[in-house]
Amino acid sequence: MIERASRIAYVGVGSNQLAEDNIARGMALLAARFRIAQRSRMYTSKDTTGQGADYLNLVVGLICAPTMSVLKDQCREVERLCGRDRNEPSAVALDLDVLMLVDTTAEPAVSESYLPPVSEFGKSAHVLLPLADLLPDWIHPDRGVTLTEICAELGDAAIRPIEYRAHEG
Repeated sequence: MIERASRIAYVGVGSNQLAEDNIARGMALLAARFRIAQRSRMYTSKDTTGQGADYLNLVVGLICAPTMSVLKDQCREVERLCGRDRNEPSAVALDLDVLMLVDTTAEPAVSESYLPPVSEFGKSAHVLLPLADLLPDWIHPDRGVTLTEICAELGDAAIRPIEYRAHEG
């Protein structure tokens, strides 16, 4: 259960370069900036470009009040501190993507989605499955179905949950 907060930002966390170390460091840096309210399971997936190593992915729910601009800036700073080089797309030290902002004070809760377009869902299982761990009943505004239902449509998406505890600080 999530404590009552003004806003929760759901952020995708991924790495394919020293992934366990970079995710652990990134999680510690996020925890120094925000309160981590939720964490999905850890997943492993293939690099969608086919050129890089496999990824580790999860989604975290961060209690936050900053504007979207400030939130993105802080995520970029955490990426930078973990060694992210945006000129090297196949070796990603840490990738943080804001997926959704949820205002939990509204009844019902109001969400702003930054998910990929519906046409790209087949390539987005690395985001959708971990997010569904945290928000299984969230209804996609364009599709009118829950994240759980969307994930069931993905079939074998070459992504699987793994046992990994370093991010459970």
